[in-house]
Amino acid sequence: MLLAAARNNSSWCEAMCRANGFSGELSDVAWVNLKKSLTYYPNLVVLSPSMSGSEVLDVLREAPLGPLFVKDSFANADLLPGNYRILIEAEWIHRPAAAAAPAQVASRDGADQRWRPVTGTDELRTWERAWAGGGDTSVTTFPETLLLDDDVIFLGGFSGDSLVAGAVLHLSHGVAGVTNVFGPPGESARTWAGLISCAREEVPGIDLVGYERDAELAAAEANGFAPLGPVRIWQQIAGGR
Repeated sequence: MLLAAARNNSSWCEAMCRANGFSGELSDVAWVNLKKSLTYYPNLVVLSPSMSGSEVLDVLREAPLGPLFVKDSFANADLLPGNYRILIEAEWIHRPAAAAAPAQVASRDGADQRWRPVTGTDELRTWERAWAGGGDTSVTTFPETLLLDDDVIFLGGFSGDSLVAGAVLHLSHGVAGVTNVFGPPGESARTWAGLISCAREEVPGIDLVGYERDAELAAAEANGFAPLGPVRIWQQIAGGR
């Protein structure tokens, strides 16, 4: 299941690259993109625990891009010799399809919240503005072509007519990856309960996977996810090779 989660995540990275007009390269041990950096997305995802830090660095040594980011799916590759630093340490998580439905969590303000798939370009842009916390979205992170990808489902949590929470499901390798989760501050448990309930309707019978840390990890675990193992994201220090 850990390998399925890692490969699902690399497929989501590839889907994002394709939506932005280019593709990465997949091998038995890694997914690699050295063509163009995407904000929040790695240049290499380690997909085999046998891939060493020196092998990762060899792949990236002549990369024209920089600084580079590496997602080590098994948290056992040492990239310090290549002038990288650990940016994020998190945990892969898994929720079996057979697990019980999550308990409903009340909102702090008592407002109802409905979850459903996001449809249409206008609604996707609304989703992205909410995901970005109302910040500048003049540069689109999620191209509308993703709405045409049968393996990608944008989920939105609505309070009245306002989209206040969301997540993305990505289907591959027999699982549904949960990513880009957001919601009202202090209501992570409710957000996870809502998105899980919606996912059970949209992709019934499919296990959910992803990776989280800190409060989001705690909220996911409170809603039936279990840890699979550590994942580590490395960032190349500017100017390093």
